[in-house]
Amino acid sequence: MDAQGGVWVADYRNERVQKFSSGGGFQMSIATSQPRGVAVDADGNLYVLGLDGRVTRYEKASDYAAGQSWKAGGDGADVEVSADGHVYAADPGGLRVNGFDSSGKPSGSMRGGLSSPIGVGVDLDCNVWVGQIAARRVAKFTPKGKQLTTISTTDVIPEDIAVGPKGDVYVLGQTEVLRFAEDKAKPADAAVPGAIVVTKGVAKVKYTLSGVACPEQVDATASLAGKGIVGKVNVKLAAGKATVISIPVKAAAGSTSATFKIVLKTNGRPTTETRNVKVSVR
Repeated sequence: MDAQGGVWVADYRNERVQKFSSGGGFQMSIATSQPRGVAVDADGNLYVLGLDGRVTRYEKASDYAAGQSWKAGGDGADVEVSADGHVYAADPGGLRVNGFDSSGKPSGSMRGGLSSPIGVGVDLDCNVWVGQIAARRVAKFTPKGKQLTTISTTDVIPEDIAVGPKGDVYVLGQTEVLRFAEDKAKPADAAVPGAIVVTKGVAKVKYTLSGVACPEQVDATASLAGKGIVGKVNVKLAAGKATVISIPVKAAAGSTSATFKIVLKTNGRPTTETRNVKVSVR
């Protein structure tokens, strides 16, 4: 599906990709050789993976004329695009999923003992989920290819994967769909100091955002509240880096206990962290 709710279908035997409205109305068709997988990025550009393992990008701005094309593997099965524009193509013969930027430059591979990788899904934190039909399991990888976990699908052959807007993972079998509960990425404990000094009406808190892979920058709201002290600020945090957050506060001189709270707006899924701190006002 694209951002407007359009449904794109790889019609393999008829050698075309078709677009339908969310209600099923036909909208357009693009001729392409043996399409096995189709994905759409945030800008509406179309990526089609053929049986020959080649990815072709069709540009929305040029009425979906064929643009760049690159070899993504020995053969093709499924393709997906992450929120940060990276393309992931399943290569069953190579026992891996290969990653690329939007122009086709390689960005790494998911291996980890993959067995017949067919379906690919990407969650809201850009982790890559891979269905393995021979092993009957789903593996989860970071964007850099580190395997995080595996889920057994028991008797269900995982032919395709999708991740819902809240992080639920849906696995398509031959006759059924399995749903696994929300997989929410949570930041690891950050090194927030236990004592914060307020100087000239500003509290400075050093905060490190970790555990979030995508996007590279996350919107957040940081606040400090306690007896006789209140302050709030909106900030942008870079994943994996320490940021000094300056919070304008109103408070009388002296010391007090307060609660530092930060709300991370990660791809529409707010995550809240709180810390009890000592505050000294100068």
